[in-house]
Amino acid sequence: MIRTFGIEHILREGYMRGEQDYHLRPLVKWDGENPIGRIKDGDCVIFCCRRGDREVQLTEAFSEKDFIGFKREYFENLDFIPMTLYQEKFSRLNILFPVMRPENSLGKVISDAGLRQLRVAESEKFAHVTFFFNGRRVEAFANEDRIFIDSPPNSRLLENPGTSTAQVADAVIKGIKAHAYDFILTNLASGDMVGHLDNYDAKVACAASVDNSLGRIIEEARANGYSLVITADHGLLETGFTPDGKPNVSHTTALVPLVVISDEDVKKADDSIGGTLSDVAPTVLSLMKLEIPKEMGGRSKVVNTGAKKKVVLVVVDGWGLGIADPTFNPIFAAGAPQLEKAMGSGISYKIEASGIAVGLPNGRYGNSEVGHLTIGSGRMIPSDELRISTAIKDGSLATSSNLTEPFNRMVSRGGDLHLIMILSERSSHGNIGECMAIADAAGQNNVKNAYLHIILDGRSTPPQGAADLIPVLEKNGSGLNVNLELVTVMGREYGLDRGGNYEKKTKVAFDALVDGIGKKF
Repeated sequence: MIRTFGIEHILREGYMRGEQDYHLRPLVKWDGENPIGRIKDGDCVIFCCRRGDREVQLTEAFSEKDFIGFKREYFENLDFIPMTLYQEKFSRLNILFPVMRPENSLGKVISDAGLRQLRVAESEKFAHVTFFFNGRRVEAFANEDRIFIDSPPNSRLLENPGTSTAQVADAVIKGIKAHAYDFILTNLASGDMVGHLDNYDAKVACAASVDNSLGRIIEEARANGYSLVITADHGLLETGFTPDGKPNVSHTTALVPLVVISDEDVKKADDSIGGTLSDVAPTVLSLMKLEIPKEMGGRSKVVNTGAKKKVVLVVVDGWGLGIADPTFNPIFAAGAPQLEKAMGSGISYKIEASGIAVGLPNGRYGNSEVGHLTIGSGRMIPSDELRISTAIKDGSLATSSNLTEPFNRMVSRGGDLHLIMILSERSSHGNIGECMAIADAAGQNNVKNAYLHIILDGRSTPPQGAADLIPVLEKNGSGLNVNLELVTVMGREYGLDRGGNYEKKTKVAFDALVDGIGKKF
C-alpha cells in the first residue's frame, strides 16, 4: 500500500496561489518535531529515473566523495542505484539497467574519416547533440568542436518563445562561413521547450521564430556549397490541443519530416517511401560519400551520383507533421514558409519517430533522447523504457542481483529503502508504473517499508497536473506488498536541474532529501 498524506489537497491549495509543478520548492513530511524518511548513511536509494541528462547532478551529490558542487555530508555506506548509466563516470555504481551503447555512430564514422565536425545547440538540448547523438558517449570525437549557448530560464519562456534559436542559427551560420567543417549538426530547441506550455499564442510565435532561423541556415548553407538534411526528433508542437479540448503539453506519435536539399546529382532512392529516424545517418553518409557501417540498420533515402558533399543536419526539435488547421496546429497557424518551401522543393519524406521504430514500446510517443540516439546511430536501439517494461513483464526485475544484493546489504546495516521518482505516466525520464514495479520487487525481497520522494514534472504533464496524478499513484500502489510512505515532493526545477545550478537548485533538492529542509506537510 501507499500513503500520500493528503498531498493532493496541498498541491491544489498551492495551485490557487499560482504555484506550478515544475517550480515547486520542496515539501517535506514531518511528524511532530522531526522530518520523516530522510536519506542517511546505511540506506539504499534507487533513482527511478532513466534518461540521464537531468539525473546527473543529484547523482553526483550522493555518489561522489570529492563532489564540489556544494558542501554536504558524504555517506560512505549508502547504496545509490541509478536506473540507467547516466554518464560513464558512474559506471562504478550498481546500475539497475546497464547501458546499451551503439558502435560506429555517425559522428564516429565522420571522425574516423579524418573530417571535421561541429555541434551547436542551446543548453536545454546540448546533451542531445553530443552525448545522445554520439551513442551515449560523453567525450567528443577527434576533430569534433562544440558550441554551447545558454537557454533562457524555463520560467521566462512566455517572454522568449523563440528561446535561443536565433543565437544558435548565428553560430551555425558562422560555422558554415568558416568553411572549416565537413559536417555541422544543430538542434533548434524551441519547439520542444515552448511546446510543453499551455499557451497557444506562444507556440505559434515559437514556430515562426524557428522557421525563420531555419530559413537563414538553409540560405547560408546553399550559398556556401553545403547540402542540408532537415528532420525532427519527435512530435509535439503540431498538436495544440488534446482530444478533450485541453491544451496539449505532451509529445506525440506524429510522423516527422525528413528533407534533403542538395545538388542535382542527388536523387531520391529508388522506390523509397516512408522510413524512420534510423535512415537519417545513412542518408548523411551517402551525401558525404562515406561507407555506411554494417551496424546501421537504416537505409539512405538518397543516391549521390556526384561528388562528396559537406552537410548541415538540422534537428527541428518537437516539430511533428500535423493537420492543416490554424486553430489546432500552431505550426500551420505560423505559416512556416521556410520548411514548407524546403519540403516542396527538396527530397521529402514523412518518417516515423515514435514507438517500435525508435526502440520504444509500441504506441509510445517519441522523445529527444531516443530521437537523437536513433538519428546519430542509424539504427533502432531498444530503449531503456522498452527494456524496463520487458523486465517488469517477465518478472526478471524482482530477481535481478542489481536489486537483491543492495537490498540484502541495506537490511544487514539496518538501513531504509528510498525511491526517487518523477510523477508522470509518460515522461521520457520515467513513470509511475516503473517505480511501483521496483517497490513491488522490494516487497518480494522481504523489504517491509520504503520511503517515496517524488519529483513533479510540469513538462509531459500540465503545469498544474500533479494533483490529478496523485490518485493514479495511489491506485498503482494499492496492491504493493511493501508499505510505501510519501515523504518528499519537489518540482523538476530542483530535483532534475541540468543547467549546472548546483547551489541554487540541486542543493535545495539534496537538503530536502537529507536534512528535511522545506515546507512541512
